[in-house]
Amino acid sequence: MDIIFAICIFKTFYYVFYIFALIFLNFKNTSNIKGSNAADNDNFILIIKVDDDEKVTDENETSAELETVNAQPMEDMNKKNQEIEQLRKESLFLQQKIEQMGEESRLLNYMNCCLQQQEAITLRYIYTDRLDTYIEDITQYRRTLDKLVDHRHIQVTHLLSG
Repeated sequence: MDIIFAICIFKTFYYVFYIFALIFLNFKNTSNIKGSNAADNDNFILIIKVDDDEKVTDENETSAELETVNAQPMEDMNKKNQEIEQLRKESLFLQQKIEQMGEESRLLNYMNCCLQQQEAITLRYIYTDRLDTYIEDITQYRRTLDKLVDHRHIQVTHLLSG
C-alpha cells in the first residue's frame, strides 16, 4: 500500500512540475515572440490533455498565434529567397548577354579592321594608278618635247647649212 501511495504522490509531483514547466516555457516563448513584457500575457490559458498512456500534452490558445507568427517569417523568407533566385537568374542572363556583346564587339572590330585594310588597298591602288597615269603622261610629254627639240634641232641645222 505504501508503494502505491508513493507512486501516486510521485506522479502527482511529476504532473505538477511538468505543468509548471510548460507554463513557464510557453510564457517565456510568447513574451519573446510578442516582444513585450509579462503584462501583455495576462490572457494566457493553458489546456492540459492526458493521453491514455498518461502522457501530458499541452495546447493553448496562443498556439494558433505562434503558428501564424512562425509561418509569417517563413513566408517572408520564401519570398526573399525567390527574389534572390530571380536576381541570380537575371544576373546570369546579363552576364551571358555581356559576353555575347563582347564577342560581337570583337567581330565588329575585326570587320572594321578588314574594311580599313580594304580601303587602304583601294586608295593605294587609286593613287598608284593615278601615279602611273601621271608618270605615263609625263613620259609622253617628255617624248613629245624630245621630238620637238630634235625636230627644231634638225630645222636649225638645216637652216644653217642651207
